[in-house]
Amino acid sequence: MNSRKYLLTALLLAFAEVQLSAQAPNGTGRYYEMANNAKGKELKTMLFHIIKNPEVDTYNQLWVDYGYTDRRSDGFLWDMYSEVTNYEIGGSLQGATIKAEGSSYNREHSFPKSWFGEETPMYTDLMQVVPVDGWVNSMRNNFPYGETKGEKNHSANYFSKLGKCTVSGYDGTVFEPNDEYKGDFARIYFYMATCYEDRIGEWKEKNSDTDMLSGDNYTAYADWALPMLMRWSANDPVSQKEIDRNNAVQTIQGNRNPFVDYPGLEQYVWGDKTDVAFAYDNYGGTPGDGGETPDDPVPAAEGEPLQGVQTFVKINNTVDLEAGCHYLVVNEEAGTALSAPNAYNTYYIRKSVPVEIADNTITTESGAEGMPYTLVVGGKVGAYTLYDPVNKVYLAQIDNGKNNLYDVDNATDDMALWSIKFDGGNATIRNKDNNRYVGYNVGNPRFTTYKYYSEYVVPVQLYKQVTTDGIRRPMPSDVHPAAAPYIVYSICGVKVRQARRMTDALEGLPQGVYIVGGKKYVVR
Repeated sequence: MNSRKYLLTALLLAFAEVQLSAQAPNGTGRYYEMANNAKGKELKTMLFHIIKNPEVDTYNQLWVDYGYTDRRSDGFLWDMYSEVTNYEIGGSLQGATIKAEGSSYNREHSFPKSWFGEETPMYTDLMQVVPVDGWVNSMRNNFPYGETKGEKNHSANYFSKLGKCTVSGYDGTVFEPNDEYKGDFARIYFYMATCYEDRIGEWKEKNSDTDMLSGDNYTAYADWALPMLMRWSANDPVSQKEIDRNNAVQTIQGNRNPFVDYPGLEQYVWGDKTDVAFAYDNYGGTPGDGGETPDDPVPAAEGEPLQGVQTFVKINNTVDLEAGCHYLVVNEEAGTALSAPNAYNTYYIRKSVPVEIADNTITTESGAEGMPYTLVVGGKVGAYTLYDPVNKVYLAQIDNGKNNLYDVDNATDDMALWSIKFDGGNATIRNKDNNRYVGYNVGNPRFTTYKYYSEYVVPVQLYKQVTTDGIRRPMPSDVHPAAAPYIVYSICGVKVRQARRMTDALEGLPQGVYIVGGKKYVVR
């Protein structure tokens, strides 16, 4: 065993002591000081000089390293390609013969080794070589990451998919990881582009199967791929899992991933903040670019029940998740929507009521007996709250091993916080406390939470209320009122702020759609 492993506990304790006094994130102290005040391309180069030349382990040693870097809280292996595996780290299934999903786990070059000619130190860089299910890894092969309908192959429950790319600009075969880990892989790719800035520009010319690369040291990734990775990172912000893994990797190979330490840093390197100077000890990532940190407070949102007939339209993007807006949870195939709470024997559920759906639109009253119930979304990306304005409670999932959908009076605990992501028109509403999904039970009609989707438990869709009190839908001919102040509304009619000048009206708002003076604006 590498002798450095015997020092792991001492290193972690020393690292914790640094955290107490450091101003930089995750106890990094002055690690990134060299990059202070740099911008754009220069910033990326400064980061390269900080994190380059990792002291990587041998390929065999990675099996041992995973016990430190990829151990779940329950002791099993953290597998980002499959949701049905529970591998014992170092057990008999480590590197075993691949027979089916769940039969073996192995070492996955998330950045395929053929792309860099299997050279070192990339080959054993623990930051990008992650443990995954062997069968899904074999399915992935060395195809680039992308987005697909999964018509060629998929893992259990379509957690990972293989098929023709649906991202504009590329139609080759791609492998799509689950929404839950897209940000993780995007930040690994940002790391690779930075840690190997002096080499990555040559890899496309040397290897023929690198459609994801640009051949340029700065941009690193093709025109279709870089915007996708930026979007993945924004929609799936840095998690505590990534922070813990980043800390553990540093104790083993000595370097860090700055895109984990500074959420949204990619915007300063390639995005819309390339003219903003980086401050290593006073960093200000902004909402919507992945700048939220796991420890930020969750701003719960409440509201009053809707009155009268309202119109709801289907949404397919997190941009349309806005605090204070009302939503219906729907299963389109059954033509039904989530309704009032009900105790079903010892299982707490939400009733199912029929709704008419036409052209991705539902027109209905809500909140009464036999009617759907709306939920008011609050919180932030990765930690949304779902408030029932009729019963004045938040939806929750208490970790008791049952498929329950509870109601609680406040949203201060993880059991009342949810991640919401979209895939193929479905909304994956997943509880932060125990990772159960909101689903619709086809066999015994009801909405509640489950570990997995199946033949009888199917995904749900989200519909957003779009009729507003006094706010008409914007028309191309709409103009701004001549006089200040400018009142800003969310798309569903909630007053957001009042500004003296139009130039200040949208400044600093989270991504979303807003109405000012009867005209629609999109903040990205």
